[in-house]
Amino acid sequence: MAKQAKNMTPANKMKMRIDYLEKVGRWNLFSMNVLVSLGELQHGASLARNPKQVLDIIEENLQKLIQFKTMAFFMVDEDSSDFILTRISPEEDRERIQKVIDEQIENGTFAWALNQNRPVMVNTDLHDDTVILHVLATKSRVRGMFVGGTPFAQKEINGQTLYLLSIMIQNTANALESAALYELIYDQNVNLEKLVKKRTAALEKQTDELKEEIAFRKLAEESLTIAKVEAETAARTKSEFLTNMSHEIRTPLNAILGYGEILQYEAKKINRPDFVKDLQAIESSGKHLLNLINDVLDLSKMQAGKMELNVQQFKVSSMIDDVVATCLPLAKKNGNRLEAIFEETSIETMVSDEARLRQVLLNLIGNASKFTNDGVITLKISSSTAGEEDQICFEVRDTGIGIDSETLDTLFEKFTQADSSTTRKYGGTGLGLAISRRLCRMLGGDVSVTSAFGKGATFSVVIPVDLEKKLSQMDAELAKRSATAPWKSKLADSSVAAGSALSSEEPESKSKRKLDLRSLVLVIDDDRLVRDLIQRYLEKEGFRVEVASGGAQGLQLAHTLRPDIITLDVMMPEVDGWQVLTQLKEDTTLSKIPVIMLTMVDDPEKAASLGANEYLPKPLDWDRFIEVVKKYQKVPNVGSILMIEDDPASRGALSRILSREGWSVSIAATGTDALAILDGELPGVILLDLILPEMDGFEFIANLKDRGTLGKVPIIVLTGKELGKAELIQLERDVDRVLIKGEYTRAELIEEIRNLNGKLAGQS
Repeated sequence: MAKQAKNMTPANKMKMRIDYLEKVGRWNLFSMNVLVSLGELQHGASLARNPKQVLDIIEENLQKLIQFKTMAFFMVDEDSSDFILTRISPEEDRERIQKVIDEQIENGTFAWALNQNRPVMVNTDLHDDTVILHVLATKSRVRGMFVGGTPFAQKEINGQTLYLLSIMIQNTANALESAALYELIYDQNVNLEKLVKKRTAALEKQTDELKEEIAFRKLAEESLTIAKVEAETAARTKSEFLTNMSHEIRTPLNAILGYGEILQYEAKKINRPDFVKDLQAIESSGKHLLNLINDVLDLSKMQAGKMELNVQQFKVSSMIDDVVATCLPLAKKNGNRLEAIFEETSIETMVSDEARLRQVLLNLIGNASKFTNDGVITLKISSSTAGEEDQICFEVRDTGIGIDSETLDTLFEKFTQADSSTTRKYGGTGLGLAISRRLCRMLGGDVSVTSAFGKGATFSVVIPVDLEKKLSQMDAELAKRSATAPWKSKLADSSVAAGSALSSEEPESKSKRKLDLRSLVLVIDDDRLVRDLIQRYLEKEGFRVEVASGGAQGLQLAHTLRPDIITLDVMMPEVDGWQVLTQLKEDTTLSKIPVIMLTMVDDPEKAASLGANEYLPKPLDWDRFIEVVKKYQKVPNVGSILMIEDDPASRGALSRILSREGWSVSIAATGTDALAILDGELPGVILLDLILPEMDGFEFIANLKDRGTLGKVPIIVLTGKELGKAELIQLERDVDRVLIKGEYTRAELIEEIRNLNGKLAGQS
């Protein structure tokens, strides 16, 4: 070849080079067309949304690569896993291609081609065509088989063309997978939309039902609230009536008993035993009536929350000796033997209310004596521990008539006895045990009973040895709860659980802030005598007073104290009153403070031009001076409430509730609006939402701090914000109550407002 090229003429060599370059150019052009086709296939297939579109695109691009006489796609059926002839072009070759593929399946070529992931060329006897098989497969699954019939012999199709064919087929398989996934997602979205519509309709129906239920419950709540208020009012009225009547009856009854004793003494002196017997009957009946009245009085005091405990240390043995001595005559009356037994581990001294504990034991032993004849009544004293708490147990056991099981459950209820026959035979009102249980619970413990009818009864009183320690532990627990949820820090009712409280009256809520709402007056004067006189007159009229001996000190105190009123002398050394007035009015934080000029210089026009509110000449007319100062005094209106809430629905609902309770309610939607209202009016209480537009609740509180008396107005925060530890600490310091929306009742809010208004009323 080299020798032949060497012998060629230059013209032949040139022609040979041109032929070679044309061949290379044609191949490059073909390659570019193939790349363009691949790009179109990739782009079109990625946009296709169903398998038919994908197959249309691949047919068009495969035809550009190889001029196929026939193109067919055998796709896998999802149900049977069979290869089904899904698409063929032209349609008249369907039967011929199906026959060819059946032959390839029988001889195993089709199965072999499935595992190759590359073109497999097969010569067929049918029309002497060459058939190209290529599996349509992704990494995860086989989707089908491409079959292409071409008139070219195998040797006429080079490897590069087959490689490009394989790339196109693989892209087609991926596009078919994407299209199938899209259809699946589309179907799922359609089903999801249907499900969402169905559930939305169901939720709308449930919402309507809930609205009706809420409206019904609100109506029921209103009714219950009214009924509760009426019941509480009736209970208080009844308790107050019983308390007053008990006192009114007991006073003359004590006199009757006293005069009865005197008459008995006189009857004995004149030797009239018949009179003595009658007078003793009167005394006995009077004492019985007095005991009944005392029971009614105790019960009414408990219900009214007026009963208090007198906690002190005492010897247990002395108290028991006194109880036994008191009950011994009653026990002997029915032929009973009364004995007290101390266990070796019993307590010698305890800290509690001796009188109330004695009352409980007298009642239990008295009942045992009344319901036992010719028997034994035992008072057993022992000790025990519950956790870290030392307890003492007083057990009163008798051998009397006993109590049936049906009566045990209701034995400690008011006005309850075993049955009507017991009442007729033994007397009594059924108050003794009810009062004893309440007293035991006030003492931090409880009382229980075990009995069998006809076999006597045993009453067990268990209370803490040290009631003060118990109270301290409860205070510590309460403080711990208050630190994490200050809006829930209330003692439980003493009747809820044994030892849950030490008094039947809940302690009054205490504000952590000092509610001193007296107006603060800053007196700036270099004359010590004048300063002292002004301070005395103002303090006598109920003002708080701070003094400054010069202009510079006065400006400093004005910035620090933010007073409500400033009295300012004009003639002062170094910094005179006019300079002080000018600086006060130029400072935006102090400019709204009323300034009363006090001077011997007759220049009211200058005072007015510099912004002074009043001008009084010296020497002062004290009546006129006090009248002018009071003109600018801010006194809280304890009957008014400022509500700062940006939600119209919440504002409207709460405003109606508070107005119905008798308060005058001012409303502000923003902190800025609230500050404008506060410049003209000082409310009794501020209800503050923390999340507000323009200025949030924390910024509002900070603004109040810089405004003298305004910073002392009681604040109740009503918020739905999730508060962090730092925010809780800050609110504990700066406001009076924090109530979380949705976690407080209307009654609780009204109670908090009344408490704070009550404190203000007490100071005014």
